[in-house]
Amino acid sequence: MAIAEADFDREQELENWTFDNISTFFGDCILLSRFRITTPSGKHGIPDGVAFNFSTRQWWIIECELLAHGVWPHIAEQITRYVVASGNESTKRQIRDKLFEEIQEKGIQEKVVQELNTDSSRLLQQLEMFVEGVKPSLAVFIDDTSQDLNDFCDALNVSTEIYRVKKLMVNGSAEYYSPDHNAPAIVTVPEQSSPSGSSIFDVIEQLGGGDLISPRLKCYRLSDGRVVKVQYSKFYDSHQAYWCGINPSSYERAKDAGCTDHLFIMGQDGFVVIPFTVVDEYINTAYITKNSDGSIRHYHVHLSPPPNVTMKEYSKTEDIDVSELFQTPN
Repeated sequence: MAIAEADFDREQELENWTFDNISTFFGDCILLSRFRITTPSGKHGIPDGVAFNFSTRQWWIIECELLAHGVWPHIAEQITRYVVASGNESTKRQIRDKLFEEIQEKGIQEKVVQELNTDSSRLLQQLEMFVEGVKPSLAVFIDDTSQDLNDFCDALNVSTEIYRVKKLMVNGSAEYYSPDHNAPAIVTVPEQSSPSGSSIFDVIEQLGGGDLISPRLKCYRLSDGRVVKVQYSKFYDSHQAYWCGINPSSYERAKDAGCTDHLFIMGQDGFVVIPFTVVDEYINTAYITKNSDGSIRHYHVHLSPPPNVTMKEYSKTEDIDVSELFQTPN
């Protein structure tokens, strides 16, 4: 039997095999193929696909590439545009609509409804919350890797998986396989993100569900009537506390939008929902960072880790105990 490794004739060849075998890499997923997305400044791009796995609470922007095209002149420029576009609110709505249409066309509404633990009347809203509340990963399928590709993906502000696919000629016929046994050859995770942390989607569902009312402000109306502004916080070893900054303008706009509570997601530890009245009290004496003109850039919020969760005042006044408001992830 004659077997020899061969080059891909064209990128489409790699893409066809990838999409035919997509469930091998991402499980039972819904795949949306090529469509144009747009950055906030109006730059366009067409990723090869977008895949969703609701059971694992993940979605991916997919790009199939050949290393010979070059990392810096071609691959990096395209992928950066896709990543930036994925954060654009109009692009998120576009993805939501296409996803909803695909589910309807395939007749899998009931299956998706069960996976998202919702009902058919709220499916579109749940899809919007999923796209908004779960940060996408980038999945690159490529014939080979390089240090430049590794360094570029490591610098991206998005979790990235790089899958190698090889082509063999077996007795004159093309066959394909993943030399890494269908696992990514390279995985990069931004320093500020935690793959095991809570997503907005899961937190809102744990609180009984709700609807997104302001994508820009990250405001959600919960089923119990509260309206929450969501914000991630990061744990800092130097302070032994979670930290985030509250922008005064965003804070006031959230109030104007009807928000009653501030929801702080504390990495993988859980989350705490604090009424705005308590946050108001806290920021009156919180540390601040000022702009060059003397105006407040943001208020510093420090939350001690569980089980005794407090809004730390660092001796300025007494800490505010919010332990009863803290919840661990389900």
